[in-house]
Amino acid sequence: MSNVALPRQRLEWWGVVLALVPLALAAILSFKLLSPEYRSHPLLFEGQHLQPVNVAHAQVLAALFRGIDYDWPPADAVPALALRHFPNDMDTLTPKVKKRVFFQALLPIVLAENARIARQRAFIKAQLAAGGAGSGSAALQRLATHYGISGDLDDPRVQKRLLQRVNVVPAALVLAQAAKESGWGTSRFAREGNNLFGVWTWDAEAGLAPRGAPDDANHYVRIFPDIRASVRGYLYNIDVGHAYLRLRKMRALLRKHGDKPTALQLAEALENYSARGARYVDAVQKLIRRNGLGALGGESLQLAPLHLVARE
Repeated sequence: MSNVALPRQRLEWWGVVLALVPLALAAILSFKLLSPEYRSHPLLFEGQHLQPVNVAHAQVLAALFRGIDYDWPPADAVPALALRHFPNDMDTLTPKVKKRVFFQALLPIVLAENARIARQRAFIKAQLAAGGAGSGSAALQRLATHYGISGDLDDPRVQKRLLQRVNVVPAALVLAQAAKESGWGTSRFAREGNNLFGVWTWDAEAGLAPRGAPDDANHYVRIFPDIRASVRGYLYNIDVGHAYLRLRKMRALLRKHGDKPTALQLAEALENYSARGARYVDAVQKLIRRNGLGALGGESLQLAPLHLVARE
């Protein structure tokens, strides 16, 4: 039996080595690729750099996480990696391993995108407190425009709407919805369009046509260049979409009283995310409970370089 297992083990670890090659290249090139505008206003652009990872096979992805001692659930440090696309063979993993690998791959991206939004929020609050709106802060105005806020930023009501939109979503909720909407990274839209959240578009050139849709349907499922773009699109949808106004108001009220909104709490306001309404909310909450996501301390977890994640 050992004679059979050895070649497989070698193949698996060669896959890990190949997957790590882009990480070193990205680290070397990352600083050179930053434009002066990016360095001046990083909040308006890509946020924290994550080292990109391209892996063709699910077994190799699982081995990569084992090789860097990335456990689930993570204790504190999470590797600053960004898987670009889920492997097409995720279903070759056992259900337990598939869930673990899915969460491991997605969490660093969610943390990085939430951190970017948190920095934007801190920047906005600092600018408003310092009278930045009245002095015509270009960066502040660009953020307001990006989040669909118009009006005089000296108006407290406009400021309130802006801050209500620019806020983080609990990592556990993002993971749960991604798992639910993408079938743990195995759906057609996840495989062909990197769309983990069922986000729509009305542009035929930017989306995939749903199979079995009614003849009069005019929507498509949006195609994203990679997983990080899908996560960013989802968070923007939650923070700006009219359907999630109740969620944003609930989030703002909880934070006003000094509470950190939980995934279970905010899931209550997702009745408009699916035509299933209350049944969809119940399904998301069950997924959170069954997978122990409620205990995931998204705001306490820290992204770290590989050498700080791997045990010595």
